[in-house]
Amino acid sequence: RAVGERCTASHPDGTAVMREHYESFGTKELPPHVFSLASDAYKALAVHGKSQCLVTSGESGSGKTENSKQVFRFLAEIAGVQRTPGGGDVATADGSGAPVSMQDLLIHSNPVLEAFGNAKTVRNDNSSRFGKLVTVHFDGSGKIIGAFTRNYLLERTRVSAAPSGERNYHAFYQILAGATADEKSSRELTDAKDYALVRGGVLTVDGLDDAKEWRTMRSSMDELGFEASVQLAVFDVIAALLHIGNCEFTHDATVAHGDNAAKLADPAPIAAASKLFGVEKLAFSGAMISQQVRDQ
Repeated sequence: RAVGERCTASHPDGTAVMREHYESFGTKELPPHVFSLASDAYKALAVHGKSQCLVTSGESGSGKTENSKQVFRFLAEIAGVQRTPGGGDVATADGSGAPVSMQDLLIHSNPVLEAFGNAKTVRNDNSSRFGKLVTVHFDGSGKIIGAFTRNYLLERTRVSAAPSGERNYHAFYQILAGATADEKSSRELTDAKDYALVRGGVLTVDGLDDAKEWRTMRSSMDELGFEASVQLAVFDVIAALLHIGNCEFTHDATVAHGDNAAKLADPAPIAAASKLFGVEKLAFSGAMISQQVRDQ
């Protein structure tokens, strides 16, 4: 539908409320609810066989992220059971053969997306700093067979420093608070107060347990089928960025040419970062203090 109904942000409800909105079929007057919009879109898809669109919009802190979660909860509850053509359960990503719950898959994607794309702002403790288009695919019987998320317009400038009164992306605080002593030691990580990327803003948030969120995010990556080697590589990149943020530059008076030459005030951060990136330290250091202009 090009134009449809609107609904303001609402609080999450349980499965019974989902079923009530789905089974009402217009026979009962219900208060405005995100489940009603999701139900109407799903019914229109089933009846008319045409793709439907739900747009979640609003200013920061208006509830876009939470309401989107409720749409996915609703669709997963109503249409989330996957079966193979022969009637058996679909195998999990790790090949264990256990039943796949689309509700679990949709829910597990949220902690990963939020860890790397959400941050505390002055108006919202879990603000999405990117836009996303989620396409949910259904089979001929109306059951979900997959979903695809496309992210765009990530606020890249936030990575370089945490604004005053805000925070950088959740992943930086999560790894510093939740990684084991061995995991931090192997990446030469210490405490949040020691890193410029995060200490410029708010280090902790009331009601937000970064260590718990770290465990939830790692569990979600396991459930989504991320290989252990991929997870370790991602965590190495997070740690390397924290080290790079501590790099400081000073004038290099030993270079005898007309340009203003620079050097690293302390080689330790770049040494740690190059190790985590798996690149040669001198080459990486050179890239940090020199500029190449390519004329094409």
